Amino acid sequence: MSRLKPSPHEATISQLKYLIGWICIHPSEYYEAVKMFDEIHDSTRLIRGRDDNNSYVIGRIGDHLVVMNCPASGIYGQSRAANIASDMRSTFPGIRFMLLVGTGGGAPSNKHDIRLGDVVYGTQVIPYQKRKVTVDGDEIISRIATPPAILQSAMTRLESKLRQGLALHETIENIGSPSLSRPTQDRLYSAGYTHCASHCDCLSAKVQALGSICPRESRNREDSVKVHQGGVGSAESAMKDACRRDEYAGLLGILCYETEAHAIMETVSCLTVCGISEYCDGHAYDGWHAYASLAAAVCTKELLCTITDVASRCPLEVTPGELERWLQGTREEVYRSIRQATDSHDEYQIIDRNIEIIIERYGLVHEVVSSKLYLLRSQVDPENARQLSDSVAAMKRLQKDLQNCVNALRDRVDQQVERHPKGSEMYESWKLLRNRIDGWMRW
Repeated sequence: MSRLKPSPHEATISQLKYLIGWICIHPSEYYEAVKMFDEIHDSTRLIRGRDDNNSYVIGRIGDHLVVMNCPASGIYGQSRAANIASDMRSTFPGIRFMLLVGTGGGAPSNKHDIRLGDVVYGTQVIPYQKRKVTVDGDEIISRIATPPAILQSAMTRLESKLRQGLALHETIENIGSPSLSRPTQDRLYSAGYTHCASHCDCLSAKVQALGSICPRESRNREDSVKVHQGGVGSAESAMKDACRRDEYAGLLGILCYETEAHAIMETVSCLTVCGISEYCDGHAYDGWHAYASLAAAVCTKELLCTITDVASRCPLEVTPGELERWLQGTREEVYRSIRQATDSHDEYQIIDRNIEIIIERYGLVHEVVSSKLYLLRSQVDPENARQLSDSVAAMKRLQKDLQNCVNALRDRVDQQVERHPKGSEMYESWKLLRNRIDGWMRW
């Protein structure tokens, strides 16, 4: 369970140390996901990227420092999901990969016995509506995205743990509450049985349309939650047609459907984790959403606990625009904090802290520039070379902005040195700070 009291060492944790982003789209999914933190850190002093509208919970899950957004109610869809991801990186640019954790609709078949409460890891995210018909059949015209190698390896390790007897159902039950017990009703209707809003069988407590129920063997308690790996179908609108569900599942290898993953994976390395809360057939499956959200969150934590590699070895993917927003937010916070200084001692502490913040940010921009210059040297495609060159130029402008910010702080320090009598304690403190700034500027 999460520990809401701040960690005693968290004040020393830089925002750049949070390397994993966890995205929640619906509040009900967030309510279960936030239970996965082993330690929650104070987020009130975060320096935000400009125009970042997200609310965050930050902390530790296993050995990893994780950022989780707290979603707003009533705002969903692919554009919203992409904005959440971009805003998150504008405040936490050190993020190496993200996890989109929520619910989806399952696509059961003879090959894949997917049931309510199961969990699907998306080995591919397939934009199934973005396709064209060719002589060889349907062809997807948008990129089919895959998660990064570190997460693919983690899925293999988790599968090994499951085969050795990892009891997911026990973990889910231990974290859940009496009000969040596993629902008992799981009816899979045949594709030809369409939903009728007024008197559909799915609305009745007991099955009436026995001939429309797909027969399935019952599972024992130990196997009540199964984990599947395969394609996740992603589109702007939810799948609500069982015949189309089965058609695309057969053609494209889709195991479940959802509505946000493709937009996020267009811009950032990500793994989609879906708890199955319905069957994409228009029928009502009341009561499963919260349980499926919890199952997905538990499986995601188990996945993170199998990652022994250092996430910082994964490449930085932050864009120049996100970095610029991050540095704009930093600059605004630096000047705001100085204006709030109450006396010379207070201003000294503020400038001392801000210099460290700026040096840290300069270091990240330098790392990004170095990686892009390395790619540029080996680039043979003229268009890619031009884009990389433009990106490097943008990064160097950001470095110049940071240097200008340091120059402004250096001027403030000069003023304080002149204000205090030579030999006084504050004079010596300000002089030492000036020497530190000069040393950094030479570097």
